[in-house]
Amino acid sequence: MYPLCRPLLFLSAVFITLAPCVFAIDYTLAQSGQAKAQIIVPALPASISAEWAAKELQEHIRLISGATLPIISDAESPNPGLLNISVGDSALSRAAGLHMGNLKEQEYCLSFKAEGIFLLGRDIYPNPWPLSQSGHYKAAKGRFGLGQAPNSSSINWDSHNFPDHKGSIELWMSGDVKGNIWRIASNDFQESHTFYTDEKNQHRISYATWTEGRRETISTEALSLGWHLLCANWDSEKGIKQILVDGKIVAEGKYEQTKCARANSFDINPRQAGVLDEFRMSRDVNRYYEDGLPSEPFKKDQYTKLLLNFDHEQGVLYDGETPAKPRPKAEVPRFGVETGSVFAVYEFLEDYCGVRWYFAGDLGRVYPKKDELSFSASGTNTRRPAILYRSSSGMTESDSPMSRILHNHPNSQERDIYHMRMRMPLWTRFNTNHSFYEYYDRYWRKNDKKPQLFVEHKPRLFAKNQDGSPMGDPPPQMCYSEPEFIAQVVADAKEAYAQGKRFFAVVPMDNMSWCQCPKCIVQHTPQHERKGGSFSSGYASEYVWEFTAKVARELKEPCPELIIGQMSYADYAQAPKNVTLPDNVAAGPCWAPNLYFSLQNRGEVKMYNEWVEMKKSTGIMLNCWIYQCFPDQYGQMQGFKAWPGFHAHRIPKYLQKMAEDKVESLFFCGVTPYIDGYLSARLAMQPELDVDALLAEFFALYYGKAAEPMQNIYKRIEQSYLVQGAHSLLQSYDRYQVREILQELQTWMEQAKSLAENEEQRNRIALFEQAVLQHMLQGWQQFQNTWQGKPPYPFSYRDGKNPPESAAGKFGSALRMGRGISIWNHGFNDQAGTLELWVYGSKEASEDMSNGTIFHINSNPLLSQAPYSGHELRRKSYEGADGQSHCDMYAYKTWVGEQVQELELAVGEGWHQLMISWDAEKKSMQMALDGTMKVSTTYQPTHCALARRLAVAGSADGPDLSGESFGDWAWSKGIIDELRLSNIVRAPALQTEPYKADQHTLILLHFDQEPGQFLIESSGRNWQ
Repeated sequence: MYPLCRPLLFLSAVFITLAPCVFAIDYTLAQSGQAKAQIIVPALPASISAEWAAKELQEHIRLISGATLPIISDAESPNPGLLNISVGDSALSRAAGLHMGNLKEQEYCLSFKAEGIFLLGRDIYPNPWPLSQSGHYKAAKGRFGLGQAPNSSSINWDSHNFPDHKGSIELWMSGDVKGNIWRIASNDFQESHTFYTDEKNQHRISYATWTEGRRETISTEALSLGWHLLCANWDSEKGIKQILVDGKIVAEGKYEQTKCARANSFDINPRQAGVLDEFRMSRDVNRYYEDGLPSEPFKKDQYTKLLLNFDHEQGVLYDGETPAKPRPKAEVPRFGVETGSVFAVYEFLEDYCGVRWYFAGDLGRVYPKKDELSFSASGTNTRRPAILYRSSSGMTESDSPMSRILHNHPNSQERDIYHMRMRMPLWTRFNTNHSFYEYYDRYWRKNDKKPQLFVEHKPRLFAKNQDGSPMGDPPPQMCYSEPEFIAQVVADAKEAYAQGKRFFAVVPMDNMSWCQCPKCIVQHTPQHERKGGSFSSGYASEYVWEFTAKVARELKEPCPELIIGQMSYADYAQAPKNVTLPDNVAAGPCWAPNLYFSLQNRGEVKMYNEWVEMKKSTGIMLNCWIYQCFPDQYGQMQGFKAWPGFHAHRIPKYLQKMAEDKVESLFFCGVTPYIDGYLSARLAMQPELDVDALLAEFFALYYGKAAEPMQNIYKRIEQSYLVQGAHSLLQSYDRYQVREILQELQTWMEQAKSLAENEEQRNRIALFEQAVLQHMLQGWQQFQNTWQGKPPYPFSYRDGKNPPESAAGKFGSALRMGRGISIWNHGFNDQAGTLELWVYGSKEASEDMSNGTIFHINSNPLLSQAPYSGHELRRKSYEGADGQSHCDMYAYKTWVGEQVQELELAVGEGWHQLMISWDAEKKSMQMALDGTMKVSTTYQPTHCALARRLAVAGSADGPDLSGESFGDWAWSKGIIDELRLSNIVRAPALQTEPYKADQHTLILLHFDQEPGQFLIESSGRNWQ
């Protein structure tokens, strides 16, 4: 029996019941290949969202049952013998008391009533051509019937052929008016008509015309509150223009004929506090009211070019000279608009019909085959996505050949449809990205490919050297403290706002080469105060966010609905400490939560949390950008086959956190291949879903009897990735028991092939083998050819393959710490062992020295059932007894779970020999200084033999590989010499010469390599 999984998994408490509980109603949609229901969509206003949703519903019911349900509009007579399924904001849904206007942004509902099934959501209706709307339409009580509500969408009219010679525009308006009421402008803005309110007195109406750059403006006195009939007349033959208020001419002035007939569009931009109703444009006539004010809606006559009555609650119905287009085709709605009715239908197909879209195309779709499609349901349920706006750079391809194969090489239509089914568009109105590259074409030099953009050469807008000269040709950045640049950005934002935009990004170029002029450089944070990982920091946070705040403050009053978008990225990832952000800012923390275990991620999580606190205190919007493209993109950029970054069990953790933190918008910069993409899309909408149930369902439905070995493969890859990551070829394949892991995967793959029941399952398994398993085997071969047994193996370095720095040592050369060295295949002995090394004590103390890690190794509970445990040697710095001098303190700590043991020793200036030994049999751990035992404590055996690597001069992994907590991590800046790790307890003895290797030596480092050369390991062990 094909499982629908609906009652357990999908109809959870997140539904809000809006109607009283009633007994379940039995519904039959199809039986024995015959339709038992009909789909009804709205006729007016025409809805691409509803049309597409209806087509998808029809197609999937046909696939399941063999029956094709008819689709009709609500203007047609339905078949009384069929069940009604209303899709979108139809007359049927309104008659049933379900109004789209009652739904919030991105909200949708499923309603089950005796009179039918109703699937609707908040949609942005594309108006019948030639009208379009920017934003969401809002209805209100009008002068006659309904009107357009305050702060509603802008209305744009194409193919208007504006009557420059003579005409009139009439409208009714109530309440305070703000900004432009209507406007038309030529493409160069030298010719225009604008009907607007005075910025200083919002009760005064002004009418301005520009002719060849010459402006003529007339204005009224302040108007009283309440409904007023406003009319603008213009007549080039008489050379006059007029404003009429309630039928009386109250202002008159000069009019020269404009050239606006070929302008891109005529815009009605009612950003008023009142209501707009009854809009009529006329040609060849001026309107006067000798017979008194009209007592009914405007009517169309031979002079009418455009008539809008605003009497539909969800959109503007066009009536004008140019005929409107008929009912739209059922095509994929364009991305970036609200498509709530599509969401409602997709959820209905998932929850009540058992449809799943795991990958693009027919092979990636799963559905049952049923002779009778029936179910029981009741009530009205509504839902909003937990994260309202979700988008990605691509779920089926992006930068990942692995994804392309797993999705079976989809064409462009299959890609678009899959993104819609995942409710994960490629773009939303809140996406933020680097914003000023066009300024090169506008203000640096003319681009022959875009010559129309060039205005003039303005080098002062761009980044400068300290002497004021340009930082290059062209400079890499803008000068973000330059008043003229800020003014230009503000002007561009105002123009975008006038054109209906409600989000404007001000993100610097994608580099960190900042302006060095005196005004800019003083805003840079000193290097030693930078925080974060290797990429994200706060070096330029005060600088970039001060610029952002200045722009936002300038725009807050003239553009009250405009949000200024900035990314929290790279040098400006950290929240500023000295900048107060206004609430019209959207900050975009950029981080890689799928890299939970990494040092860099810990810094990014801390920064993300700072932005959450900033949101709470200032009211800014959070618009996150996350990098699921890694580690796959690391491999793409560096030319290696990265270990797959499967992390299904991490996804709900960070998406639940972002939902709880009320993140409004989320952009996936790349999506992790395979089932992780599907999970990310589902959990971004419903992060409370059970990821284990979703995984079990996927493997069962997609692979049939081959589910178990295929799920084993996924779990093994995921577990190993979460333990170690895959930033590089070395990190990808030099991992604990990698040979055994790959052999297991191949064994399970052969089992899956033998269990596949049909061609469809065999094809799915073959795609996985090609995309994932072959990829890993090729990566393993790369590793063997590149690293195994070759310098610098068994070492890896924090900053890649660069050798560490040397210093004068106790015996020959020493290691200057700071880069962090990992040692693989270490052979650590938890039962008994000794760590010996020489350290250099210093009176100099700094924050960088505090908590510096010298030696670190830890086990991970993800590898075994054993608790988290480790050994660690840290260097501390503290104030001396005299209150001025500083001493070095060396602390050695072991831990098993919550049980921690620690030894500490203070050392003076100069070279000193440290020795730490542990003995599980005697339950003892000791620390010696210069050959003399100084301190001891109890010892509980750890589980570090399972650790994949140990670290010298820095942490291998940080304090918590499980990813449940995050902390600061410092790299020691001191000097060490002669490090020896042994698998026995050695007796304390002051050494007068370099350490020697014996049969108990695991690691021996003299640090005597030539400058610029890799470390040499001298234990004599076979490191293969």
